[in-house]
Amino acid sequence: MMKAHQLLNAEELLVSIPRRRCMMVTSTKADKDVLNKFLQLHNHAWRDESYGEKLYKLI
Repeated sequence: MMKAHQLLNAEELLVSIPRRRCMMVTSTKADKDVLNKFLQLHNHAWRDESYGEKLYKLI
């Protein structure tokens, strides 16, 4: 994660791990368009069953 801080030149990171084989990271200070795209990508990966993992509804 320290490398991500350096690469993004960010003190705080927003991290998404929607699937076992997928991690996305961006700066919390990114512009609104980047943050919106980040959330869209997270939601897409979360719903994408091509990763071969079954998701179960949480109760």
